[in-house]
Amino acid sequence: MIFLISTALFSFILGVYVLFKNTKNTLHVLFFILSIFSTFWITTNVLAGLLSSLFWIKGAYAFGSLASAMALIWNLYLTRWRIKKLYYYLIIFSALSFFTLPYIDGLILKQVDFVYLGGFVGELGPIFPFYAAFQFVLLMFMVLVTFLAYRWSVGSKKEQLKYVFIGVTTTALIVLTVSFILPLFGIIRYTYLDSPSFIIFLSCITYSITRHKLMDIRLVITRSILYTILVVLVATFFALVVLLAGRYFGTDTQVSNVAVYLVVSAIIVLFLDPVKRVFARITDKIFYKDKIDYQQVLQEVASVLATEIDLEKLLQKFVEKLATRLKIKKVSVWVPTNNHFSTIAFAGIEKKADISDGFIDFIVKIKKSIIIEDLLRSKENVNDLKIQQEIDNFIQEAEVNKIELILPVMEEQKINALIFCGSKQSGDFYSSDEINFFDLLMPQVSTAVRKSQLYKDLQELNFSLQAKVEERTKSLRQANQALEERNKYLTTMQVVTNMISRNLDIKKVNQQIADSIATELGYVGGLLIFADFNENVLKLEAITQNNLTRKILPLLPLDPFAYKAPIREGYNLGVQTFLTGKINISEKIADFLSPPVDKVIIETIQRFLNVKSVVCMPVFSEGEIIGVIQFFLHIDPDQISSLDKETMTALTNQVGIVSRNLKLYNTLQKTNP
Repeated sequence: MIFLISTALFSFILGVYVLFKNTKNTLHVLFFILSIFSTFWITTNVLAGLLSSLFWIKGAYAFGSLASAMALIWNLYLTRWRIKKLYYYLIIFSALSFFTLPYIDGLILKQVDFVYLGGFVGELGPIFPFYAAFQFVLLMFMVLVTFLAYRWSVGSKKEQLKYVFIGVTTTALIVLTVSFILPLFGIIRYTYLDSPSFIIFLSCITYSITRHKLMDIRLVITRSILYTILVVLVATFFALVVLLAGRYFGTDTQVSNVAVYLVVSAIIVLFLDPVKRVFARITDKIFYKDKIDYQQVLQEVASVLATEIDLEKLLQKFVEKLATRLKIKKVSVWVPTNNHFSTIAFAGIEKKADISDGFIDFIVKIKKSIIIEDLLRSKENVNDLKIQQEIDNFIQEAEVNKIELILPVMEEQKINALIFCGSKQSGDFYSSDEINFFDLLMPQVSTAVRKSQLYKDLQELNFSLQAKVEERTKSLRQANQALEERNKYLTTMQVVTNMISRNLDIKKVNQQIADSIATELGYVGGLLIFADFNENVLKLEAITQNNLTRKILPLLPLDPFAYKAPIREGYNLGVQTFLTGKINISEKIADFLSPPVDKVIIETIQRFLNVKSVVCMPVFSEGEIIGVIQFFLHIDPDQISSLDKETMTALTNQVGIVSRNLKLYNTLQKTNP
């Protein structure tokens, strides 16, 4: 009897605690109603036994229908099982119907011979199988719903539902077996076990509350247990001391009694606080396993924030410290870049989150910390269907990415970063201690992020300035180099011009030009080849004369001036340059001189001279092509600069001008002997 009365009181007190924790939350209100119906159900069983009354036996069956119906409705809200409101009304209507049936004689109970605590001896009525079927459907559907929700859930929600499932299943099976299944076969002597079995359900719910923050009243429960233990200990100690003092010291007088009371009171006052601390540590170890010293963690994280200046390194060390010290499965930090948030630091054993822009926009709009479980509960108080849908989508994406806590790093209403925290390794929800910890931490993180961003901006500015200085220096260097090359070009052309202007012998002038290709322009050498229109061939008129070229001349089987190239299409690239008037460039000398010179000999000469490119330019005189100049260079074709081409063109033009002038001079000489 005492056990049943304690169960009823515990059910009632737990329901009141849950209700006053959040009177606006539907889940809390439903649990309170469930606890009231359960309390009435257990109380009617107790009164039936105490008073041996048929009325209270009927009341037990009546309130049993309400308790099981309300248990199912609470369970549907807890697991977020989506069914139409019509079904809720159907459950309530059926429960109220079966609430009235036990009071009609002969329907549920046909005959009652004897009533005892928790049961009776008698015969069941014709409606009892339907009543039993109703209870069976309600309780087994509740078991199925809880099991499916447990299978589909993750993280701390899964841990919550695991213990709810254990409590629901165990209690449902016991109640169905002893109160409905066995009585259908005429066995009713075990019905007294149904009410005590409810303590299993309450115990599992209480454990889920204290260990996994179901309905978030863990602190109330743990402190209630602590103070209950203290009251029992103080009362027991006081009674024992008074009893022992009266037996061994004789406290028959009023003075002696007062003295004993004073001594006992003094002892209680002296030792109450130490005993309280001892039991507080015991309850904390039970209900707050692996409790974290947040003050120490705050100091460690603050040290990281204060000593690191590079943004990426700072945030990486920060998330690693949080994940390790707070035992969080994953932590990531997202920062805005070009109006788009992206991951900059990640720590944990799970994959990185894949976040949509809509998810970020929801956080930016709220601009405060978000606990997904709290958001889920608060959604019930939102009447706007559009906002409800927005919250549902947000919660669904958070669950897919296994995010349970979102912390915006704010600075003057601007989000500088977002911190996403996954579930805790213990399976617990984030408690008020952790929320307070983050409230203290976020301003420090904001300052550190701002400091790192300023440092990064300063570095980027320095890099930008340095790059600009280097770019300007490079441009200036290139301009100076171009100016030097231009001066060199002008000087070279002046030297060549002066040199050839002092000589009126065409052969000597051509030779001087050929030699200047190596001495003044710095190339390997060159060939001046002119057309003999009488024979319609190209002939060599001048070749660069220096130590290098003199060594290769013996390789030729004939005198180089003896070779002739017929002026016809496709003979060689040198002839083609003469015919088309277009500049040709090649990596091979043989493309220009073979034929008439043997290709093998030309390739040998090219290797000896280390020539890597050949430029062949047409020589124009009075609008007519009179020959070509071939320049041999030590550099690859793609390395030939525009100034090189300009220099070669200028020299070629100079040859055309000199040829015309000397031709005119020779003509005048002939006409004026």
